[in-house]
Amino acid sequence: MSAQVGRLEQVGRLELAQGKIAEGGHEVNVFGIGLPEMAVILVIALLVFGPKKLPEIGRSLGKAIRGFQDASKEFETEFKRESEQLQQSMKTATIAESKEVTSKETAIADSNNHGATSSPET
Repeated sequence: MSAQVGRLEQVGRLELAQGKIAEGGHEVNVFGIGLPEMAVILVIALLVFGPKKLPEIGRSLGKAIRGFQDASKEFETEFKRESEQLQQSMKTATIAESKEVTSKETAIADSNNHGATSSPET
């Protein structure tokens, strides 16, 4: 029992060291930056830009992020559409090829049957 508890403590310390969990057990890791680092960045931004410019910068940053998200969604839908079209064209090509092979096999079988029936007559 104590070995299991010791193992769990080691795992917990490892996850805490890697920034995967915080004290409450919730994950606080955005882009590899923990909560204390984010607070320091915000304080520095406030000191550099001031309280009047900070909301404007935040709005601009939010619009840029929204534009990036929209562009990535558009790219993803375009990629899926092209992928589906490619799969559909591959299916139709495979079906056409199988029909061609079937018709060739039928022609060969017919020619073999005609050759077999005409051979005994000669």
